Amino acid sequence: MKLTSKILLILVLLLGIAFVVQIAGLHGAYVSWADRAQIEERKIGDDISLLNMAYSDYLAARAEADQIPYGPDAQEVIALKAQKNILRWYRQEAVEANDQVKAAYDALNKAISDVSEEVPAEYKKIVDALRTQVQERAGTKANVEKQVADLLANIASSRAEYALDYQEFVLLEYNQYLTQEDLHRTKETLYRYRWLRPDLQAQVGDTGHMVTANVIAATPLAVIIDKGKRDGVELYQKFTVQREGRMIAIVDIVEVRNDEAEGEVRHLTDKQVRPQPGDTVVPQTFVGGFGTALADR
Repeated sequence: MKLTSKILLILVLLLGIAFVVQIAGLHGAYVSWADRAQIEERKIGDDISLLNMAYSDYLAARAEADQIPYGPDAQEVIALKAQKNILRWYRQEAVEANDQVKAAYDALNKAISDVSEEVPAEYKKIVDALRTQVQERAGTKANVEKQVADLLANIASSRAEYALDYQEFVLLEYNQYLTQEDLHRTKETLYRYRWLRPDLQAQVGDTGHMVTANVIAATPLAVIIDKGKRDGVELYQKFTVQREGRMIAIVDIVEVRNDEAEGEVRHLTDKQVRPQPGDTVVPQTFVGGFGTALADR
């Protein structure tokens, strides 16, 4: 019994020392407050359970010792009573330490709860602000993408319209070219007709534009007049050269420029009288039988 009491006392002392060390470690290096507090609370509960078990064993031993009021075990009973007092003191210390730990744990829970209430609120505000910004930027991005898509669609539509317009322009230009070629051929035919068959002009009433011009230069075989394409002078058109109201020659226009034209002398009324600068030139009007009466140049 004496050895058992000593072992029990040593066990209680070791548990008390371990408990104090754990409490010191709890106050000295606290890392995860909520988890460490729960762990320490469980350890303290385990220590209290062990102390209660040791105290129960002590009470059982005391009850057994009380059954022997006198005898050789009286000294051992006295020692056990002393141990009882020691164990009561350690138990009181453990209870006080447990109360302190609970108080620290409650304070820690309160601080954590306060922080947990403030942090989520601030976090929620930040998250809401970020979500709002993300939604705004997503909306802006969608609007920009829509505008870009609309612009690209407009560009594609404009290009398609331009292609159609250009195709139509090319077609019109080609048609204009064909029309001009046809007009050129028609005029060429008309000019040649006037040149080859002047006797038909009186019948069809076509003698060309009525243009009055003056000779600005002359050679024995050609003249240059001061009227051209802008004034209505036509290629192969026949003109009569007059001086003082009298016809002296007939010329065929062989080259037409914008402001002047060149004609070749075809007939002379008098071989001694030839055109010269200052003579008047007018379109020829056919008179029946006149062609045979004119002398060759």
